[in-house]
Formats: sequence, C-alpha cells, structure tokens
Amino acid sequence: MSPVIRKLGLGGGGAKGILQIGALMELSKRQPLVFPDGIYGSSVGSVIASCIAFGIPIETILEFVKTNSSVQKLIPSKFEVQNISKLFTSKGFYDMNVFNTRMIELFKTANIDIQNKKLKDAEMPLYLVSSNITKGVPTIFSGDVYVLDALRCSCCIPFLFHPQQLGDCLYIDGNILTPNLTSICSPDTIIINLNKYRKHSIMPSQLETLSAFDYAKELYNIVTIHNEKSQLSTNTVSLSYPNLYSDSDLSEFNIDEILADSGNQFSRFLSSKVLS
Repeated sequence: MSPVIRKLGLGGGGAKGILQIGALMELSKRQPLVFPDGIYGSSVGSVIASCIAFGIPIETILEFVKTNSSVQKLIPSKFEVQNISKLFTSKGFYDMNVFNTRMIELFKTANIDIQNKKLKDAEMPLYLVSSNITKGVPTIFSGDVYVLDALRCSCCIPFLFHPQQLGDCLYIDGNILTPNLTSICSPDTIIINLNKYRKHSIMPSQLETLSAFDYAKELYNIVTIHNEKSQLSTNTVSLSYPNLYSDSDLSEFNIDEILADSGNQFSRFLSSKVLS
C-alpha cells in the first residue's frame, strides 16, 4: 500500500508533543508510518520524528513522552550554585548531558545504539531543524550529522541549556526561528503544528517579581507566537487541548482523552484534505 502522506513535518511545543502522538496513532490506522519523501522535526518534534524514522513503534514513543516531557526530567535533579554563574558565562543554566542520556535510553528500548548513528542511517529521509544563532538562520540537519548532535541542537531551550556548538556555529531550539515548519518545507509537506494559543504578555507590575527563567520563557513564547501566525498553510494542522501547554505536567491529565481528542482533530483535517 502506497503511503498517502509521503512527507511529514512535526513542529515543537514541549509537553504538547503528546498531541502529535495522538495524530500519528490515528494516521497509523490509515497508512504505515513511513514517509519516503522525508520526515522533518523541530524541538520535541525532532525527537518524535527521529523515533519514527528509525522505526521505533509509536507505543514506545508514547511511553517516553508520557514520562519525560517535563523539563525537570531533562536536567540534573540537583540545582548547584554554579548553575547561576553558568547562565552568564555559558548563556544557560545547564549542559545537555541528562538530555543526551534520555535520548540514548529511548533508542535502547528499541535495541538501537543511537550514539554512533547519523541521520542518513534512518529508514527514511530524516531532517532535524535548529536555530543557528551564529548565522541568524534556521538550519536543517541531514545526512552525515550525528543524530544526538542534531537532537541537542534542535531541543536546546534558550537560557535553560547552554547553546550547542557544532562546527563553527552555535545552535538553539528550532522553534525560535522556525515556529512553524511551513517556512522551510515544500508545499506538499503535511505539517502537524502544536498550537500556541495561550496569551503571553509581560506587564510592568510583573517585571520585578518574574524570575529570570520565567522572563526568558515569556519572551520566547511572545516571539514564537508572533512569528507562527504568518506561517500557517493549508497543509498545516494546528493541534491543541484545553489547558495543555509546553510546560504542562502530563501526569495531571487524562492521557487517553488527549490521544483521542488529538486523533479526532487530525482525522477531521485528513477528511478536509480528501486523504481519508
């Protein structure tokens, strides 16, 4: 059976990545999760895209996202005083060693040693998106780039993590310069976007009480929401779920309901594209 969707893009959105899992579970009822013309991913979407491209079952990806979507699972459990100074010297509180370990563990569940794998080793064309802050442009990693290097660059949340150096350039989260993959993908790409519908603003009365981290997070959200609005296309589906945000704790939600709801949203989108 020839895949109906040949090229797929998965955007960023932290814990909201669970919505993409629901959409992919729905899609798997209609076609194999094989995208011969390529799969793109940014931020949390890069993790899910990499798993799909290496043939990891969607159920395995779901279990990982359920237990590792919160930022606290991707940073050291103990906050050290020197982390404060690193914010100023390294422009981020933490390195990405814990994140790296989580990715290795994820792929090991499918008996894949990801440490020496390159993007070209995937079962289908794999493209991971990051923000190159040396050149000020989005970068699409492919081919000979190591998977772990590309994942760190794509998922490097500003200020939380040190910017990642690859070659002569520094990289941060792909969502910064590419809040919607429409701007870098060809028009025939079906893009699953994670709706950033929560209103973000910084009021004068908040300035003194906001922590540095919350201030940085609000700035990040304001910029990405502004940029996203001008980049939606007819091949983009924007998924959302009430009160589910990028920094939400999934343990406080009914996962089955989220999966069913996001699956229904994607099913309606497919029907509108006459792909069902």
